[in-house]
Amino acid sequence: MNFKQWLILSEAITVDGKEFREPLNALRHIQETHPNPENIFVTFTAIDKVGINPKSGYDTPLGIYFYPLDYVVKNEMNVPFAGDKPYINVCEFTRPDKILHMNPDIENQKGLELLDIFPKEEVDAAIESLENNYELRSNYSKLWLITREIAGNKPVLWNANLRKCGIDGFVDHNTKTIHESEPTQGVVFTGTALRRILVIPQILRKPLPDINKITVHQIENLLKNRNLFNTDIQKFLDDAKNKDEIARIIIQYKPELSNEDIYTLLYYAENKDEIARILGSDNINKLSNDDIYGLLRLTKNKDEMAGIFSSDNINKLSDENVFNLLIYTKNKGQMARILGPDNINKLTAKNVSDLLEYASRHKKMAEMAEILGQENINKLTNSGVYNLLRNAYDIEEMARILGKENIDKLSGNTVLGLLRYASNKDQMARILGKGYASNKDQMARILGKENIEKIHK
Repeated sequence: MNFKQWLILSEAITVDGKEFREPLNALRHIQETHPNPENIFVTFTAIDKVGINPKSGYDTPLGIYFYPLDYVVKNEMNVPFAGDKPYINVCEFTRPDKILHMNPDIENQKGLELLDIFPKEEVDAAIESLENNYELRSNYSKLWLITREIAGNKPVLWNANLRKCGIDGFVDHNTKTIHESEPTQGVVFTGTALRRILVIPQILRKPLPDINKITVHQIENLLKNRNLFNTDIQKFLDDAKNKDEIARIIIQYKPELSNEDIYTLLYYAENKDEIARILGSDNINKLSNDDIYGLLRLTKNKDEMAGIFSSDNINKLSDENVFNLLIYTKNKGQMARILGPDNINKLTAKNVSDLLEYASRHKKMAEMAEILGQENINKLTNSGVYNLLRNAYDIEEMARILGKENIDKLSGNTVLGLLRYASNKDQMARILGKGYASNKDQMARILGKENIEKIHK
């Protein structure tokens, strides 16, 4: 230990008049006592300063990137990136109302109206480009990516575009919008959006050895005697030439396996059945719904991974987990079989609407309808039925899948809207009795006489 390290150890961390020796304990105290801990975040820096680096080489908008305080505390400061930097900076938002929170509940993510400051043709062109290359998960994903397209993917202009929208920053709560490999993180686009309230120097740990160049005995000692984070376990397994051998050593000698460790061991294992057997059901049952979702989504052999979990574990999945698995998995029939009816029946009306709209765009309506079943399709609301019929690529097929019970949910106003705006046109002027240059004989046939009569009531 050099003098600087000794000095850091000997200096207490003072928060609200209380002294702490461990940074994590100081962060826990802030989380427990601050009146608005959701507005507190942590950023790790190489120098004793928080600011925007104009020479950043990352393919993201210029900004100050951070982790929410609750995420840092929950993971015991074991963060995916920059956690080994010498300064821990605790900051708070100066204008929390200008921070957009990306939550997995996509129904609560508004924001596209903020794009009104840009010419409509630029926004439309950006949306068209994105729809061909991305699965847009939410309005926040659209806002994030559209501003990038308008900026020509230039980090400085992207930053400027987001600030033009009146946004100070984003906090991504596990939606992977900012970056796929760091689902939880945040960014502010200007230094005035934050206030640093505490800086904590930390001692840098020794770099990890090359797992392929040390003996089994040395690996055992490392696991027994060094406080290893989950990122350390990830690095070992990522680098290891014989991943299963290293996995077995980790399971045997690491004093305690966290659910993050268990996730990592199963993810990297080549013989997942064997590693699962060694882990045992008690360890596998530690996995959270998000862990199970991640393993099912990212593992190539999904049947093998599903076989490792008990039905109780698979049934931990939330409605949003189920929705994302059905959206992002190529073999949707296989995934539906793995999930089973109990999980598919968790889907909300909004989930069902989004899945049917997705299937319509990709011309896979029959497959999706079979996966969902009529009971789930009947969860649709009046507005859900309206949007699906209005945006359908094949209105006849969509109407057949929805069925009369759902079409009869339409109100007079939504019936009128469909007759006015539907894309199949030839003599609607005669049907409506007005001078609309759009005929919807097909739509009128789908809606039926009873729905048409609603318009006049």
